[in-house]
Amino acid sequence: NIHSDWNDYRVRAHGDTIRVYINDQLMHELIDESPEGEPAGIIAFQIHSGPPMRVELREVRLRPL
Repeated sequence: NIHSDWNDYRVRAHGDTIRVYINDQLMHELIDESPEGEPAGIIAFQIHSGPPMRVELREVRLRPL
């Protein structure tokens, strides 16, 4: 069942650039050039609004760049 497999989800935030990879494939890149941007912040997991869903995380690691 494809829905029971785990995906590798990696977020790399460096300076004003955030890149999101799923299974080593770049899926999204954001370059935040906003003058109101903060150089530091919090790390959180978030789910969008909508129908109920279940999210499971395992082997979460944080590494400084």
